[in-house]
Amino acid sequence: MWTQEVSVAVYKRGDSWVADFRIGGRRGRRVRKSAPTRELAQALEREEKVAEFRGETGILAAEDIDLFIFIKKYQDLISPTKSSSTRTRDTYTFTHIRNHFGDRPLRSITPEQIEAYKAHRARHVKLSTVNRELDLLKGLLNQAGQWGYLRTSPATHVRRFKIDLREPVFLSAEEGRRLSAVATGQMKTFIVVALNTGLRKDELFALKWSDIDFAKAELRVRKSKGKRFRVVPLNHTAVGALQTQPRHINSPLVFHNSDGSPWKDVRGSFQAALARANLPKIRLHDLRHSFVSNLVAAGVDLRTVQELAGHRSIQTTMNYAHLRPGALKDGVAVLETV
Repeated sequence: MWTQEVSVAVYKRGDSWVADFRIGGRRGRRVRKSAPTRELAQALEREEKVAEFRGETGILAAEDIDLFIFIKKYQDLISPTKSSSTRTRDTYTFTHIRNHFGDRPLRSITPEQIEAYKAHRARHVKLSTVNRELDLLKGLLNQAGQWGYLRTSPATHVRRFKIDLREPVFLSAEEGRRLSAVATGQMKTFIVVALNTGLRKDELFALKWSDIDFAKAELRVRKSKGKRFRVVPLNHTAVGALQTQPRHINSPLVFHNSDGSPWKDVRGSFQAALARANLPKIRLHDLRHSFVSNLVAAGVDLRTVQELAGHRSIQTTMNYAHLRPGALKDGVAVLETV
């Protein structure tokens, strides 16, 4: 089979890798393709891969690719760049997408059919779940456009459901102390560190002793949401809890099972601690809400809270602004001095 000559350069630009190549030799048409990893960008170097993305292999024309085949391609090339928990959730979502749309040609999917999928899922799951599934479907179809399988995405103008923001569920400082007092073993350390650092569950599960600098009283978060590295300061309470945490001889992890393997699901022991403290059921993630809420309630400025929590946007932190004592009254009181 004939393929056109391709010359390629791969380089990093911002957070992405770019394959910059020409179809048809030095004077051919220039094409740039961005990818989240160097490996995927390098895949574009291979003449067969470039031809496949452009639908020129003769094996499978771009406009004829089925949804099932493209999902498999997406999972092979894009999913490995995501966290394990996100990959698991994506696999679950793709099952629902395939069950609804079937293995039809990708180009046959219409905005109306996507709206029908939204309505169908909304009858069975929470609207926030539907929005996450829609985000994945949009990402899938946008990727199809980047790779040349679609001219435009049929999901471009399909909107997410509007959801009223709920007040975050959190423990007060006093409730946090009660919970810490009745918790035992590693769960006690986990609760204390979560309440005093605001680390996410997955960040704590992945925390290693080598990430902690006791001399500087700080820890490094390497497996953060969005794959962003950040440094988190430790107060005396968090340092004390970590220093009493037993280490496993065969595991670098701070939190581990008896065989040294990482924690996966500790909801049972967490709910048991809540029951002993006579507190209502909350999620592990609500310990993070408690960290942010108590900082705001103590009067810490929102920019500082944003940095401590690792929020990408100040808008996320602003969801807690109503907890700041007297903030609105102080604002209007300024007018009395004008």
